[in-house]
Amino acid sequence: MGKSFVTPPGITCFPSLFKPGAAVEGAEPKYAVTILLNKDDAKVQAWIPTLATAISEAITATWPDEASRPKNLLKCIKDGDTFTDRDGNLKKASYPEFANCYALDARTKKRPKIVGPNGLELLDESEIYSGIIGAAAFHLYSFDNVTKGVNAGLECFMKVADGDPLGGGGSINPQDAFADLIAANAGATQRAAAKVGAELFQ
Repeated sequence: MGKSFVTPPGITCFPSLFKPGAAVEGAEPKYAVTILLNKDDAKVQAWIPTLATAISEAITATWPDEASRPKNLLKCIKDGDTFTDRDGNLKKASYPEFANCYALDARTKKRPKIVGPNGLELLDESEIYSGIIGAAAFHLYSFDNVTKGVNAGLECFMKVADGDPLGGGGSINPQDAFADLIAANAGATQRAAAKVGAELFQ
């Protein structure tokens, strides 16, 4: 394992930290998380050049001959403004949170340690969701398979603070959403109870 890096705090996306998930159908399930780092954040601006240098060094170490180096090497960090999915669609079109952010993807086969804002281990799965503010510790490693590039090996994750759930999950009160149905059911229940009571005392 090489040098460890720690991201500045960012928006957490697609966390699979308690149970491994497959990036695509048929792929090996891994624990993973994506951290969105705001380009306007001064800490991010200071940190990105360090990571970029480390990725360049990892590429040079694995493929020293620039002339024969594979083209279009995959990297663990992408520009959220230009990042496209496997169908060529801009990621930010489906997930506006990617706009004006760098997206760092970190994965591991071994379940990572997860801590809360106080540094104590976090065991409640409901505390981890897309939208929380989090930071990831990771190391870089090159891979030279069918695809080639530099990945981030997730070591541990910290939940820094709660945030707005991405996609709107959990943002609406169910009593408000289903008010009409609740009222209708309550009316039906009251009518049924009245009928039973009337029959009982006939």
